[in-house]
Amino acid sequence: MSSSYRRLYVVLGAGALLGLTARAPAASWELLPRIEGGGTYNDNYRLAQSSADKIQVYGPYLDAQLDASRVTQVSKLEIVPRVHSTYFPSDTADQSTDGYLDVDGEYKTPRSDFTVVGNYSNESVIYSELLPATFPGVGLGEVVGGESGRVTTSNRRQLERLRPAFTYDFTQRTHLDLDAAYTHATYDKSLIQQVGFANYRGEGGLRFDVTPRSDLRVDGVVSRFEPQRGGHNTNRYG
Repeated sequence: MSSSYRRLYVVLGAGALLGLTARAPAASWELLPRIEGGGTYNDNYRLAQSSADKIQVYGPYLDAQLDASRVTQVSKLEIVPRVHSTYFPSDTADQSTDGYLDVDGEYKTPRSDFTVVGNYSNESVIYSELLPATFPGVGLGEVVGGESGRVTTSNRRQLERLRPAFTYDFTQRTHLDLDAAYTHATYDKSLIQQVGFANYRGEGGLRFDVTPRSDLRVDGVVSRFEPQRGGHNTNRYG
């Protein structure tokens, strides 16, 4: 079993265990499981142009998730682990088991509001013939290989996102807003259009309610982008 799959199972298991064990101390936890099953048949799974390159797949799939949520007068917490798995007996290279974990939390006081949203995914992705952004040696909008969208390489991506936000009311009309974001992506295969990266972003400022329907904001923004290979780290301020 690859380290990518081991990490997937650990994260999803932790999310499911947290949702289940949290039910014991609080009766207000609500559990909503969902299981979906079906079948897939496709006579040209990778959208090949010539008949000799067409790949036929068929087989069952399973999609399961557990939505665990708890809501009180001042807080909210929702944890949703999900797994989507396909089985293709005639083409095991294209079958996959993908996992996702979403966390959404909020805590309020009479003068403040704190929220945090987190997402994790470990899923199969594709490298296809699409219009790229600007890369070394490739102009903006320049076609690489064509515009058919045909799949040329299967890849696997792990993506993590975290976004906390905080608001504090100095007065009924004057507010402090703080917002941060973190995104991190890694790929099993390094391709020109699929390169791992880390992105950090922070924003803070004051907001003044001019009228009940409009406000004036003054914010400062800072961010940093770090590619795993190629290019250079980028700092931005505004």
